[in-house]
Amino acid sequence: MKYEIKYGLIIAINLSAFVFTCTDGRPVSCCLKIGRSKPPLDKVLNYKIQTKGLCPITAVVIQTVPGKRLCSDPNSDWTKRAMWNMDEAKKNSGSQTAP
Repeated sequence: MKYEIKYGLIIAINLSAFVFTCTDGRPVSCCLKIGRSKPPLDKVLNYKIQTKGLCPITAVVIQTVPGKRLCSDPNSDWTKRAMWNMDEAKKNSGSQTAP
């Protein structure tokens, strides 16, 4: 009985380490819930889409100028506008050439 519990704990610890680690060995940072914060769009620096898999929910992780990380609803109009603005800014900065 003692050995079953001991091995069960070892397996659980190993599984949790696997779940919270990327394939390259870095820890995964997941949004666990969607926030309501909607800063001005000009404060958005970047975004990434978090899908279900290692993380429990699908979300858009928004990085803002002050270095904050926001978890946004991928279906909200604000999130879609923020993503579109970032995509357009990246396109425009890549297409500009020096005179």
